[in-house]
Parts: sequence; structure tokens; C-alpha cells
Amino acid sequence: MKKMIFVLYAAIILLSLTACGEPEQDTFIEGMDYQYPFYDRNIWTSSVQRGNDAVFIKIGYYIYKLDEKSGILTPLCNRPNCLHNHENDPDRVSDCNAYIKGDLYETGIACMDGYLYAVADYADNGTFGQCLCRISEDGSKRENVYTWKDNVVEEWCVHRNAFYYVEHAYDENNHEQYAIKELKLAGGSKGKMRTIYEPPEGISVYSLSSLCAYGRHLYVEISGAKTKNPAEVNDDNWLDYQYEKMLHYDLQKDTLSEIRLPDQSDSESITEVAFWQDHIVFCLFDYKALYQYDAASDLYIADLDGNNAEVLLKDIPQYRWISSDGTYLYISDCPEQLTRIYHNSSNSDEDPEQKQDAPVTVEVYDRDMKLADTMQAPFHKFPHEPAYGMGDRMYLWRLNDAGDSAVLSYLDKSDIGTCHGEEYRLTEVCTQQFSELERNDLKEYSGE
Repeated sequence: MKKMIFVLYAAIILLSLTACGEPEQDTFIEGMDYQYPFYDRNIWTSSVQRGNDAVFIKIGYYIYKLDEKSGILTPLCNRPNCLHNHENDPDRVSDCNAYIKGDLYETGIACMDGYLYAVADYADNGTFGQCLCRISEDGSKRENVYTWKDNVVEEWCVHRNAFYYVEHAYDENNHEQYAIKELKLAGGSKGKMRTIYEPPEGISVYSLSSLCAYGRHLYVEISGAKTKNPAEVNDDNWLDYQYEKMLHYDLQKDTLSEIRLPDQSDSESITEVAFWQDHIVFCLFDYKALYQYDAASDLYIADLDGNNAEVLLKDIPQYRWISSDGTYLYISDCPEQLTRIYHNSSNSDEDPEQKQDAPVTVEVYDRDMKLADTMQAPFHKFPHEPAYGMGDRMYLWRLNDAGDSAVLSYLDKSDIGTCHGEEYRLTEVCTQQFSELERNDLKEYSGE
């Protein structure tokens, strides 16, 4: 009898924990969690996502569903008689469920629990702003989940039935305001908005960035100056005012903390975290060594809350990006190439994006932290670091030479181990021609 009572009591406790949202494991849950392997630093969000039975790719103003076997792209809309990307009437393009108005390149997508999410621009009777769109994976349903009466959403992610975003707004006195906010997308709190972080008083915020999530953890970097008067900061004293912190928010405990090493100096900062075997990995960036490309840091691995950090790899150059797809860990020199280009062209009339430079080099490590390969990215006009994605393919799209179409390609990750320092090979999937409206906007972007 006592044993039965104990079992019943244990079951009640387990059910109560589940009802409160306690995850069984503090690890990645496919289909519900932020898809960190698709995070693209070039757009600060994702243009590719993996759904229940397909890959979804945003190209231009449209979301497409990719049949990986046939290589066919289909607009994510099943509305009868819809012309999709062949519609050229500006008043009718928004009728297509696949249409997402925003920046041609930088408006990303997220997939969760059978739906695609995107932050789109909207205009209604002279009112302009943004809206969070939700589209079913079969393209049959679309709704606006939330609307902002201004363009205030910057970086964002969807994770475990919630939308997290960086809000950058202005008050009635035109003073900048930053915050991290949470919008519940399901459950009893559906539609509830709350602020989970505001920068402290006395800080001039430059940015809240590198927003990402894993398990019950949310991460964001704050960059700013320790003054309310930015005019006090100049080229000679900026290091004295520097305010750089990697923040960790425990979504379950509702607590905020800074991720910081015990011996970390005031000039050093953790600017990004990557996820590796249910841990975070990161390097330190020392601002005293700004533009010193041979300056190095160790690569650290720590618990998801930043505790118990230890060295994973030694002497990693600090101008590096760390990425993971769950199978491989990628260490790329893309930020070094970008910094060299912009720094060298800052005192000249040269357009940095027309600069020819060395290709991006990536070191690839396996789960035992053995070097599996070193490879170069096959992009030469301008350094580019694609998102490596989940699964056995890395998808990306780029403009064709004529500038009127997008070429979708992929890296077959089974090729990793065969490059030996040479360029990796991209396999072309298909070419998607842009609509007339997209081509016109592309011309405006390029200044034609």
C-alpha cells in the first residue's frame, strides 16, 4: 500500500513538472527549438529551415518548399488561382501566402511545430510597421500573429512556443530604447507579451545582438559604452568606456546572468556562443588587440549556463566565427577577411564590397575534436560565410551573373574530409527566376 502511494505521488509530481513546462532534457528538441545550425551571420537570421517533411527556403520575397529528391521549388501557397511569384500587380502580391515583404536578403524565416514564421513589413491606410506572420507547412493557412506600429524588431528567433526578439524603438523624445521581449505563441499564455531584459541605466547601447536559444536558455550580447552621452567617447578613450557582455537568460527560472570567465579582463568579451554536444563553446575577443590578426584566444566549452568552463582548443585566432551543425564544429576566418577589407578601405573611396580578397578558410572538427578537414569557400567577390544547416546538406542561394535569378546549391557534407585545404564543391539544385517586382527592387539596391 505504501509502495502504491509512493508511485502515485511520484506520478503526480512528474505530471505537475510537465504541466509547468519542465523539459525532460535540457537539450535540442527538433521541431520545437530554435534551429541554430541555420543561423546565417550575413542576415542575422535564417533563410533556410527544416520542417517536418521538407526544407523551406526564403528567396527574395517568397518562401519556397524544396523537394530534395526532385530539386523542385514550390511557393509555399496553395491558394487557388494564385500567380505566386509571377504576380506583377503590386496590389495583389500580398494575397499569396508565400509572399513576405521585407528586405530582399535579410528577412528570414523560422520553422516550429508545423508552421513557418517571418517578420514582414506591412502598410495599412498610411500606417507602416511590421507583423509576425505564421504560415502552415502545406501553405494552406496564413495569419498575422502580432503587429507592431513601427519597424522595431531587429534580431529574433522562435523557440519552444515563443517568439523572442530585440526591440529597438524610440520614445516621444526620440531617445533610443532597447529591450529583449518574449511573445507566447501557444498555450494558456498565447498572445502575452513581456519584457525579459532592459539594459541598465547609464549605458549607451550600440546593439543587442547574437540572439540565440538552446534548451531553456536564451543568449544575447550587449555592446555599448558606460555613459549616457555618446559624445564623450572618442578614438582615444573608447576602451575606457567599453561595455560588452554576453548575457544568459534562464527561461525556466526567469533569471539573468553574465557569462564570464573567472580570469577574464575588462577589455575581453564573449561576443558569440555556439552549441556543441549540449554545451556552449566560445572564444574571448580582446579589444586591446583590435586589428591584430595574429592575436589568439583559447576555445572554451561550458555548461549551458556558462558554468564549469574549460579549454577545448588552444590558440584560436580571435577573428574567427564558431559554428556547429551538431555533427561538426566549424571554425572560420570570415570575420578576419571582412575586417581586413573594411578596415583597409575605411580611409579610401574604394567600395569594400568590390574588393577582391582571399577566400574564407574553414577548419572542420568532428565530435571527438579531431580535425576532419580544412576547406575554402568558393566565393571570391566578397567573403561569405553560409549557415551549415542540419542534416547532410548545406543549402545556400546566390545571385546569378545576370542578377535576375537565384541559384540554389548545396554542399554535400559527405565531401568533408576530401578537401584538404582546397575549395569545397557546390552542387547546383535549380535556378529560381525573380519576379518583375523583385528584379526592379534589385536594381534599386544596386543603384542601376
